[in-house]
Amino acid sequence: LRTLLFTDVDECSDKIHVCDVNAKCTNTNGSHNCTCTDGYIGDGQSYIDECSNGSHVCDVNANCTKTGGSYNCTLKKGYAGDGRRCQDVDECSNGDHACDKNANCTNTKGSNFCTCKEGYTGNGKSCQGTSLD
Repeated sequence: LRTLLFTDVDECSDKIHVCDVNAKCTNTNGSHNCTCTDGYIGDGQSYIDECSNGSHVCDVNANCTKTGGSYNCTLKKGYAGDGRRCQDVDECSNGDHACDKNANCTNTKGSNFCTCKEGYTGNGKSCQGTSLD
């Protein structure tokens, strides 16, 4: 009769575990467990990126940026709000546009465009009067 002795391998200390870098490895007899650190969700083995997988709550007019165990919603240019609910900024009404004084400003979603008034020519940001010769 033979007696076999088994020695537990500490996968955590030996760094042979499958835990994500954002998870804590806990050695168990014959195996190990992975537990996500605060701010992270998942099985402890795979990193969840809310920005990539679409589980974030950012508005369509905001950019999702991964930050540690969470994410931030940053407004796109021309929008106001908290990043989760965004609304268009009317640059024409608030004067935050580059239209010439002889141009009409037209608000668009996230931006605006300028058109020279009748009797003027140019790109809307610079308008010159036309001569009546």
